[in-house]
Amino acid sequence: MAEEKRNYSRVRTSLEAWFRQLHDADAQPIFRENIAPADLTASLKASGLTETASAFLQTMNSKLDAILGILSRDELLEDFPLKAEVYEIGGGGIRFQSTALFAAGEYLEAVLVLGKLPLRLASAIGRVGRDERPGTPGENGALRHWAFEFTRIREQDLDEVVRYVLQEERRQIREVKLA
Repeated sequence: MAEEKRNYSRVRTSLEAWFRQLHDADAQPIFRENIAPADLTASLKASGLTETASAFLQTMNSKLDAILGILSRDELLEDFPLKAEVYEIGGGGIRFQSTALFAAGEYLEAVLVLGKLPLRLASAIGRVGRDERPGTPGENGALRHWAFEFTRIREQDLDEVVRYVLQEERRQIREVKLA
């Protein structure tokens, strides 16, 4: 990302991310989740159910999403053992901090937690750019800051990232106006 071409807006954030190391750039991703949810509200309206029944089903749907999110978290941690905190995100990549050691040019598969209720995940394969703060000690356990450029990302995952960035920008603008 030294000479990055930005086609997307970036925003400061605080997100959880999980990584796994890849042997090469052409490795197949193992994360296959994040099927686009159907518009439940429109479906319930068209069904002819009462408002009370529709509200009940939407509540149950939200609770089931939360339970499924908790259950899939354990599997996610097994497949993606390297934890990080994302502090900047855009459609082209992220900047993150982690105690894990990476090499510039190394390929990783990342899973980003964009929302917890309901659980919103996005994944991408990308390349570690550089240690953002090279003056920090390199021992294992020291917090390091890294750039990560997306090299392959599914369209629906990119849409989720861009949607998150836009929502976060709006939220930050509202906070500034209210301050």
